[in-house]
Amino acid sequence: MKITFQLKASLDRLCSLCKAVETLQNSMFCSDKQMFEIVLMLEELCANVINYSGARSIEVNLYKHWEELVITITDDGDPFDPTKLPEVDITQPLEKRSPGGLGIHLVHHYSDSFEYTRKDNKNIVTLKKVI
Repeated sequence: MKITFQLKASLDRLCSLCKAVETLQNSMFCSDKQMFEIVLMLEELCANVINYSGARSIEVNLYKHWEELVITITDDGDPFDPTKLPEVDITQPLEKRSPGGLGIHLVHHYSDSFEYTRKDNKNIVTLKKVI
């Protein structure tokens, strides 16, 4: 299975993307918990692109081969490597934590692989998740 979504970098389009991905649950043979994790990772990464990168467009590719789902998110925004952000100390009370970073922490937690490359003036984030 391979599916590509092209969307304008806007939060209203992000909601449509997540709903469309949720409809693929049966064809991806994933549990409710796995679908929740997939959508959460997409929401966090795409929302960061929309809110902070200056991107005009986002392409999301989903490719499922046997038990591995590969998600690739490509955008035309400013260069930014989310894999290089410092770890969030989730053991600290909220009032002692710096804002931000929890979404990327969740992406690290829910994915089996999280990689970044910059090619042809585009950010490319690749996630892998065993289903």
